[in-house]
Amino acid sequence: MLDFHAVSWLCGAVPALHLLAFLAAPETPVFLVKQGKVDMPQCGARGTLVSLQPVPEPAADTFAFNNP
Repeated sequence: MLDFHAVSWLCGAVPALHLLAFLAAPETPVFLVKQGKVDMPQCGARGTLVSLQPVPEPAADTFAFNNP
């Protein structure tokens, strides 16, 4: 078993890592629009939406599956 000090450090590390993760997260597009930062290249609402949008996967070649 872990001693008291190790458990207290582990319990303190989880919120600290959570705080660091939220500081590194980008601001929401709604907040950026309210601040008037719509068309700024990298820190504006459109830039945030583009960076959060998933990259589409290329369509599978159906010809290879239909040909015996």
